Amino acid sequence: MVAPRALRKTPCWARVLLTLGLFSGVAPGIAASGDGVLAGFERPNVQLADYRGQVVLLHFWASWCAPCLREIPALEAFYNGPYRELAERGLVVLTVSNDFRIGDVRRFQTERTLSAPIFLDMLGSLHDEMKMIGLPATAVIGRDGQVVKRLYGSQDWESPAFRAMIEGYVAN
Repeated sequence: MVAPRALRKTPCWARVLLTLGLFSGVAPGIAASGDGVLAGFERPNVQLADYRGQVVLLHFWASWCAPCLREIPALEAFYNGPYRELAERGLVVLTVSNDFRIGDVRRFQTERTLSAPIFLDMLGSLHDEMKMIGLPATAVIGRDGQVVKRLYGSQDWESPAFRAMIEGYVAN
């Protein structure tokens, strides 16, 4: 897990828990309060509030983040497979690049495939607002706009356990 800006603000006890995998990342917080704007990359800007009523997987990554790059193929497989069925039941997958330059995101798109919508957070302000730590990181936002789970580090997007977890949130 790569830990830029946000981890430096994290108390050392939380860093230890994260490193040991003892912190699940569940913490209350409003994700879709209306002021969470997603800056579009080759698409219009949107607000997180636009997705109220749906379950949102908001995935933070960067092209310079080695764990992120290793995770992208599994994310892509999830997006082109199980996500299609889950989308019919109210799931949305959005990705947010924490790259510092838009050219890096463009280069990433020419070298790799990521079908999920990409948004930009070049200053890390949304990452910090969402209380995310390091990269890659994923916020699960419930239908009410609240963060119901924070997932730190690479996820096994193709595993039955991951799918069961997501299906549980979609079912509620």
